[in-house]
Amino acid sequence: MTIENQDPFAKIYTLIKQRKLARALRLIIDPETHQLRDSVRFDRNHAWYCAGDIFYKQNNLNEAKEAFKKALRAWSDDIDALTAIGNCYDDLRRPKLAERYFRRALLVPATKLDKEKRQSIMLNLGNSLFDQHRFTEACKFYRKLLDAPAEIGVRAKKNLALAERHVL
Repeated sequence: MTIENQDPFAKIYTLIKQRKLARALRLIIDPETHQLRDSVRFDRNHAWYCAGDIFYKQNNLNEAKEAFKKALRAWSDDIDALTAIGNCYDDLRRPKLAERYFRRALLVPATKLDKEKRQSIMLNLGNSLFDQHRFTEACKFYRKLLDAPAEIGVRAKKNLALAERHVL
């Protein structure tokens, strides 16, 4: 028996990696009923998150957002789903709603959220505040990230400079 026969998500991951997104999605959701297939229903959170990821990769943001919300209903502390919903709202140019989900993700206990992921969420939250023209608040988040490693720190510095121009 192969790993793919034991774990239905292994085949889904392979198809996603191969960019065969429609095929992967059909392994998760029945196209006629729009319900999860029996083979993945044992892990609703994971299944809906994978579906959301596929929809997001297809630039189908509303479907992605709804799938991520279903993943969140299956596991209310899913930091990745909270962040993904925030990212969908951000891409849909709904920064107030994005802010709500990023703040909710930051409320998840630190023991469940590694430092880099927390910093990434803080950057996204700063960006949502920036998009709402709440520049002073955005600056506070960007300043907390100035010493963050790699891309997060670089983006925080760049965004801080942009936000400070609006504050002064």
